[in-house]
Amino acid sequence: MPTANIDELFESPDHLLLWCHEEIENFNYIGKRFLEHSNAYRLVVEDVLETGGRCVKMKQVKPMPVAIRGLAANIIKNLRDCLDQAASAASEAVSCKASNRTHFPFGENPTDLENSLSKRRSVPCKGIPVELYELFRRLQPYPTGNTYTGGDDVLRMLGRISGAHKHRVSLSVAPTDRESSWGGGGVGGMIKSENGCTFHTEGWDSKKNEMKLISVGAGGYIDGQFKVPLSICFADGPLKGVRAYEFFIECIDRVRNAINSLHAEAVKITQKARAAN
Repeated sequence: MPTANIDELFESPDHLLLWCHEEIENFNYIGKRFLEHSNAYRLVVEDVLETGGRCVKMKQVKPMPVAIRGLAANIIKNLRDCLDQAASAASEAVSCKASNRTHFPFGENPTDLENSLSKRRSVPCKGIPVELYELFRRLQPYPTGNTYTGGDDVLRMLGRISGAHKHRVSLSVAPTDRESSWGGGGVGGMIKSENGCTFHTEGWDSKKNEMKLISVGAGGYIDGQFKVPLSICFADGPLKGVRAYEFFIECIDRVRNAINSLHAEAVKITQKARAAN
């Protein structure tokens, strides 16, 4: 098969990967605008009935834009589709026939990957020619572990959240860091409490859409300013608490490497086959 035809087979995953990049950057842009919006979050001081004290909280008062959730779902799906399309393109190039059983193989360990590649045990990957098996082994699409070497946690996690766990993917916000200054920029600020003062470290409560910052006991007094940088994070499932944008960036690097590796391997195998003939 001419190399030019292989390029045509890989046109779909290559173009879809470019679109994934656009979606990821758009996700980041909309997310930043939402988090930086002055009306999205508000500092409030609430009475604590149990102690008679007071608590400063940051509350989300504006819902997360629908576009953020929609983009996240599309990014996950499209990155997985890139992998499946690349596996299909390479398989068709090497075997010279198309098949709907050429999904990108994943595993929970090296042995499980071999089961995914097995024509006898795995129907979704049954169309992948044996000539490509070694390339998939080198990509190591399984998590790292203590009983074997290698593994790619990012690549395997993409497989998980785009498969059986995709219904559990949801988003929330979480602090990336915490900076506080008191009394209008650090001048003349005051915390007064004869019954104790607590700086909270529990993080963001995704169910209440709030985060406790500081509490004082009965009769206490707080005068200060807080600056709490936030990020869009996964709220549930195996990626809970992980920053979504950073994860997507790592994923697209892995997917790009997989596509390029499959493309190069398909060219190498077909050239070798022609030389042998």
